[in-house]
Amino acid sequence: SNVPSSVLCVSISLPIIHQLPAGDPFAKALLLGIAFSNNIGGMTTPIASPQNVIAFAACEQVGCNLTFTSWMFFSLPFCGVLLLATWALLRYRYPPQMHLLRLTDLTRDQPSLKGSQVLALSITVSTVVAWALWKPLQLEPIFGSMGVAGLVPVCLFFSTGLLEREDFEKGLNWTVLVLIGGGLALGHVMERSYLLHIASSTIVAALGGA
Repeated sequence: SNVPSSVLCVSISLPIIHQLPAGDPFAKALLLGIAFSNNIGGMTTPIASPQNVIAFAACEQVGCNLTFTSWMFFSLPFCGVLLLATWALLRYRYPPQMHLLRLTDLTRDQPSLKGSQVLALSITVSTVVAWALWKPLQLEPIFGSMGVAGLVPVCLFFSTGLLEREDFEKGLNWTVLVLIGGGLALGHVMERSYLLHIASSTIVAALGGA
């Protein structure tokens, strides 16, 4: 999701900001770039942002044959242009005072990847690949909906000890997950009770009479 990724990017960028001279406007550009790029990146895949999950589920309900790869096929060029435009704007608005930043102190004595890190990376990459190939390989009739591919890494993370009970209780943002589920349930209820049809008809009539 673009929310935790922004937190990770900020934690990575802080050592870089500390290497900059005091008052260097590039620090503002770096932090604003993280905010803008995560908003833009939140449009790239169906799982990159919570609202994408809702939109993806709504497309399936109306019979729209939308896949993980088709979403990315449309979004990546658009988001790429937005990223380039954002980079150019931030560089123009906040030009860096330093043209060369040596990061040798930040990369010195970096430990090699541990087994747990390799395992977490492997599970994450496998999950993304499964999401991308779920519909093209027609795995839904065999394993069920694409949500199964998202449930498997959760089970693996906890069963292998990468995540613990405390992470399940406090580390996961259950508020966002419940909000997404509640929004889907609310939309389904409005559709079944014809409230959505009444609301849309009222809006269309109001716009037509304007």
